[in-house]
Amino acid sequence: MTKGQIFSLDFLIAVSILILGIGLLMNSVYLSTYEAKEKLEKRNLSEKAEAGLTALFSNANAGCDVNGHYAAHSINLSKLDNLTSTDAKDIALKKALGLGDMNVSLEVGGNQKINDGMNLRNIYAVEIDVMACENSSVTFTALRNCMNGASCAGPITQKKLKIRVG
Repeated sequence: MTKGQIFSLDFLIAVSILILGIGLLMNSVYLSTYEAKEKLEKRNLSEKAEAGLTALFSNANAGCDVNGHYAAHSINLSKLDNLTSTDAKDIALKKALGLGDMNVSLEVGGNQKINDGMNLRNIYAVEIDVMACENSSVTFTALRNCMNGASCAGPITQKKLKIRVG
């Protein structure tokens, strides 16, 4: 054996290890970049969903009338049905929620109000309890009883509101 062959073999092993190390480093950088991108997208979707809920609950046209005032975290189902009975009204409601450029699914008590066909990879969903009423006026006593869990009967009931944004 000559000295050149041993040096050549050592050099090939070192280059192989170096290439393997660079490959692992590049893979690690790619994965951390992808994770940061996913976190940013999730944060954006969550902010949009929360902003949509805030817009819905601050809209006097969607809330329950309690002695001439609108109750927070309440939905008047009749008014909401009037807003979402046609495709054009669905688009108007999405714009009122500030979600006109997003795919949105809105469900109250298991009934779809808006459904954009959420066949997306990234979806953020929020589900909360709300007080739901029909078109009639609600008394403060009925609202308080329902909030305390005593009984939700008559003009007001407790329902799950689910909004999905994608």
